[in-house]
Amino acid sequence: CMYHYEAGVTYNGSWLDIHNKWIHFNGNRLHFTQPFTGDRFTLVYYTCSRYMDASSELSSVLRAAGFPFCKSSEKLAEASISKLAEKNLEHEKWKKQIRDRIRSEKEQLGRCQARTWNKGWGGSCPHFKHEGSGDFCKGHSNGSWKTHGTIDGPVPKLKQAEMLKFQKQMVAAGERPPDPLPPG
Repeated sequence: CMYHYEAGVTYNGSWLDIHNKWIHFNGNRLHFTQPFTGDRFTLVYYTCSRYMDASSELSSVLRAAGFPFCKSSEKLAEASISKLAEKNLEHEKWKKQIRDRIRSEKEQLGRCQARTWNKGWGGSCPHFKHEGSGDFCKGHSNGSWKTHGTIDGPVPKLKQAEMLKFQKQMVAAGERPPDPLPPG
């Protein structure tokens, strides 16, 4: 589908009086009819998005069946290009909405509370908590967080000695600690 609509969301539109009139509109967009009484007849014409991709064999068959198939129409070519551009734009908007929704859901869970190695200085895991994994991301939910501890708790004794040793080597080699120092 070219457009993506979500249940429960209100979309603005406009009312068209189509009685005894030809109306050209994008039928891929959300539309509906008002209640009515009596009989109604509607003719609907579609142009396939891939009209311009039809093979010459298919074009000939359609012309032989009485369909005026003309790929050289500039108006049709422009409409086809415009529709493809709009379709691509709408698809990108939809993908962004999905990414934004997923990111928002992750942000609501918060960041993983595991401490990381970070060249011996320690740091915060950059990943988001994984639903059902408590305070940790999927990678740290298996207990691997215990190696370096949590950012709001002490560094485990064995890891603390290793980190201190590595920090001294880094400083002796001319490296500077991160500024600011990571929490924990």
